[in-house]
Amino acid sequence: MQETLASGGGDDIQQTSFKGVRRSIPPADLAFIVKIMINNSIHCSGALVALRLVITSGNCFTNQTKASQLKVWISGGRTLEAASLHQSIYPEISFISLKSSATGIKPIGICQQPLKMGSYVNMMMASPFLSYYGRRRSQLISNRACKSTYLQDESVYITPNMLCLTNSLKPSKCATIRGDSLLMKNSQDLVLIVLKAAIHDSAIQPIRLCDGSLKPLENVTMYMSRKRLSFLRTQVIANGACKRSYAQDENVYITANMLCVQNTAKLKDCQTAKGDLLLHKDHLCGINIYGSHCVNGASNGDLYANIFKARGYLQRMIKQFV
Repeated sequence: MQETLASGGGDDIQQTSFKGVRRSIPPADLAFIVKIMINNSIHCSGALVALRLVITSGNCFTNQTKASQLKVWISGGRTLEAASLHQSIYPEISFISLKSSATGIKPIGICQQPLKMGSYVNMMMASPFLSYYGRRRSQLISNRACKSTYLQDESVYITPNMLCLTNSLKPSKCATIRGDSLLMKNSQDLVLIVLKAAIHDSAIQPIRLCDGSLKPLENVTMYMSRKRLSFLRTQVIANGACKRSYAQDENVYITANMLCVQNTAKLKDCQTAKGDLLLHKDHLCGINIYGSHCVNGASNGDLYANIFKARGYLQRMIKQFV
């Protein structure tokens, strides 16, 4: 048995292969991808969202499809029988509950925020028996493009419950099938750590949270700690600079909960690290998310989690641990 998944040839798909079709083991972060079998033939992809629940395309089944016809192929060459088939309130989506748990696999989390036009996402693909995995960097675009793509297919409808994404310009590289997943990086820009014991030192005092929304050209102090503790007096800038600074890093996302702050134009002096602080009038207004991506002579930007936007939540948390 041989499996293939289109890739290469200058296209932007990233492929990972594994030997042994029936014993393929994907990276842990891709093990949620499953294949759905109808009468022992693979028809669609799906995603494990709980140990006994799979989400997939509503277009994978007909009104006559029964749960007794379904099996789910999961990583490691295992198959699990379906207990029931559930049609969602949205006809575009279906769920399959399983008779037994998909042990050893971490289900994928559900999207926590609406995707906006222009958002960058990862379009996931996998070969029929999960021996090959593909990940294509994609972008949310106007549904006009999808209307044009499916213009000649009378069975396809475009509804408000759908997203339209860019695929490859080369038909031979379009390897998606019904039920394939679309991933966006976890948008949790801030993480809180609770200490086992309070710090009793008069020289150490908690910092105050940002008390106002920062706007472009607002003066701030950027702290750096990669090699030694230092700081740079700088300003908030338009996020276009951050888009340029992080353009080559597909793992970086820019959201409305972030601030773009100007870093130095000298590469050797760009010493920000993840978690470094951004202060405005001695108030904590930002936490560095990705560290620096500087280029000599460029208008470099660093991305910070916007503390003011999370102020209400942070204040509630702080009250619990004062």
